[in-house]
Amino acid sequence: MSFKVVDRTEEQLNQLARDTVAEKIFWGSYIPEKGIPEKEAVQTIRMVFMPIAFMDEPEPEELEKIGDFFEYMEKAGPRSVNGYPCFMSFNILSKHDFPLFWEKLKKLYAAIDGAL
Repeated sequence: MSFKVVDRTEEQLNQLARDTVAEKIFWGSYIPEKGIPEKEAVQTIRMVFMPIAFMDEPEPEELEKIGDFFEYMEKAGPRSVNGYPCFMSFNILSKHDFPLFWEKLKKLYAAIDGAL
């Protein structure tokens, strides 16, 4: 089993930004890397997004396209690992889409701050 990284539509990116602000999504980047050896961070990501642990090694060109892993919190299992939710599925945001998504997210947070 392997995966293919695809770019998302504008509306999909908008929805991801809305759902992130609403705290409906858990992102792989929520797992801190500061002070943690890379190997340990990778192991934690594999425990959080469990299918990754059982996948074949992805093609190098697909690996280069990964911006971040994510999943909706409603899909989290009943247990956690080191305080992180566990998922039996995952999604990928491409490196191409990540800066587009980030700009949308910043705009949403700015709008929220401006409304208060």
